[in-house]
Amino acid sequence: MIPQLAWALFDSRPRLIIDREGILARSLGVGKIPWREIEDVHLLKISRCDFACLSVSNPQKYLKKMRPSKRVFHKIDQALGLSPILVNLSGASSDAGEIFDLIVKMCELGKRESSASKQECQ
Repeated sequence: MIPQLAWALFDSRPRLIIDREGILARSLGVGKIPWREIEDVHLLKISRCDFACLSVSNPQKYLKKMRPSKRVFHKIDQALGLSPILVNLSGASSDAGEIFDLIVKMCELGKRESSASKQECQ
């Protein structure tokens, strides 16, 4: 745990990357989550921390990729009734509300593009 914290202090890579394909939260350790796999998203505030709660179509796919220590926290989150994937928005260089709004817009865009490509295939 201490080596991970030390690494996080010196790691200058972005913690959160939002692009046209999906969202990558390095702290989760699950890789990029494509927009088409996100079914729902809502904002959660705990104390002074903001989280984007993502409900994904296949949570086990991402839970298997998490480090064992992260899986323990996930089980606690589930017991509290929280979403399968929690993306910490606090401490980012932009406002958490703005980041959350962007996530919502990108999810909606991803769903539209996904349904359009399904119609093209039929």
